[in-house]
Amino acid sequence: MERSWYLRVAMIVGLVLLGLYVSMPSFIYLSSEPKVRRDKVALKKAIPDYFSENRVSLGIDLQGGLHLVMGVDTEKAVLNRADRVGDEIAEAMKEKGKPTESVRRPAETPIVRISMKDAADWDALKGILDDRSDVWDIRSHNGNVAEIEMKATHTQRLKEDAVAQAIKTLRNRIDVYGVSEPEVRKRGDDAVLIQIAGLTADEERSVKEEIIGKTAQLEFKIADDDSKFFEELAPRAPAGIKLSVDQYRGPSDSMVASPYLYAKTKEELQSFIAQNPPPSDRIVSYSKIKEGQEGEAWRTWLLDRKTPLTGDSIVNAFASFNNDENSYYVALKLDKAGGVIFEQLTAANVRKRVAIVLDDVVDSAPVIQNRIPNGNVSITLGGYKSHQEILADAQALAVVLNAGALPAPVYPQEERTVGATLGDDAVSKGKNALLAAVIVTMIVMIGYYRASGAIAVLSMAINMLLLFATLATIKATMSLPGLAGLALTVGMAVDANIIQFERIREELRLGKTVRAAVDGGFDKAFSAIFDSNATTALSAVVLMQYGSGPIKGFAVTLFIGVVINTFTAVIIPRICLEYLTRGRRVQELSI
Repeated sequence: MERSWYLRVAMIVGLVLLGLYVSMPSFIYLSSEPKVRRDKVALKKAIPDYFSENRVSLGIDLQGGLHLVMGVDTEKAVLNRADRVGDEIAEAMKEKGKPTESVRRPAETPIVRISMKDAADWDALKGILDDRSDVWDIRSHNGNVAEIEMKATHTQRLKEDAVAQAIKTLRNRIDVYGVSEPEVRKRGDDAVLIQIAGLTADEERSVKEEIIGKTAQLEFKIADDDSKFFEELAPRAPAGIKLSVDQYRGPSDSMVASPYLYAKTKEELQSFIAQNPPPSDRIVSYSKIKEGQEGEAWRTWLLDRKTPLTGDSIVNAFASFNNDENSYYVALKLDKAGGVIFEQLTAANVRKRVAIVLDDVVDSAPVIQNRIPNGNVSITLGGYKSHQEILADAQALAVVLNAGALPAPVYPQEERTVGATLGDDAVSKGKNALLAAVIVTMIVMIGYYRASGAIAVLSMAINMLLLFATLATIKATMSLPGLAGLALTVGMAVDANIIQFERIREELRLGKTVRAAVDGGFDKAFSAIFDSNATTALSAVVLMQYGSGPIKGFAVTLFIGVVINTFTAVIIPRICLEYLTRGRRVQELSI
């Protein structure tokens, strides 16, 4: 045998062993009793620690759970913004010594009608309106009455932001419960779909109360970076909690080294801090970070207990670009009372960090560069990132800041509970259907192609193993359409082998030797197999791009299966048949 043959065999063996290791947590999970799958503690005990934490999970249709559709009143967000702008215009006219007669919104539309006490005040009003010309159009002006209307593009952006803020807030609420694989995504133009699989009755009731009954709380707190509190706690911390330090330029341009603790999970830190509380005038908060090669982790923040400013004072927040600094930043507008408080706060804490806390999680902690008057705040973003990454961070932070007080009411549109028994029945039927597909395929292939059919079955088995390993690696959630994708992948796998074997048969009928027939059959079949798999993969990509929910799950499974099949269906049968024709030098092929 040639050296390349042994290299290919070694590669296949290595991939199979790796696939078994990666897939084992998923196999244990899927083969466990339903009550074990739903019990996070019991499931963790069932999966040995030396295996990866990544695994396939069952979706709501396969193990039961909560299905909610929350509507977002986006029109209310637009009308609220119009009301605030009306208040700002009235305040601005008052400061110019030209108080208005009235400023009101005449109907359920983003139109503001301004009545001046004197028609001569128009010049002063027009100057104020010109400052808002990027968002507002002057609709009409007649004597001492003027009307402005929000531009359609800004109206649409406000509606989209309202839904994005609702998604951010609801996801943060759900994350509190530590449930795995929650699905929170946009549905239509003004709704949010929430699906959480495997909840107990108590968890389900609590989640619904938290989602429906509460609004996100946004707070600004000064970070205590000079304290040695975490440094002193570190020697007493358990093995999973470690000490680290981050740095920034503080007062007098000196470097401030701020110690913090980090661990794999937030719960580990909370449990340890509960046993070792901070001083009475301080609190500990947490945030997600990337910690070296250890990947995603949680870290601690020591913050002032006082909350001088909350999200209720935010009028607007948006990502913008500073041409002078050539960088993106987040522009923040506070109401008048909030502006006064923030000016005092920043004046007293120059070159210190202010933590932006959403639902008790620190989302960002920018450094205060100088005193900030007038309620116009700029949060500069940076770090070793590209412009696109900084822009994405700025947009994400703007959503968080706007989410402090939701700009639109959120209400339940649809609520459905999939019972655990129904989910277990779906799992059982799905397993049986997939098993039946595999068994029938094996019988047909071996019965028709004999030993070559057995080789095709081996190729199919390796294909399914590598497919499961890939799904486990990306922490895929398996649904009924996903099972359909697996069944279709089985058919795609043997379809490629059928094309190869028929080509080999044609070569044998032409009188060629077994070795020449195998080489010619594989070479002539490859283009047809590649074209077929490529078109199927493109179809799956389109479904992934434009589909959602079940359709997307089916497409992901199909795409991965087709890509892996292009490899396994070509390489493995050829290795086996080359061994028979070149190593064993058989003169008659069982095909």
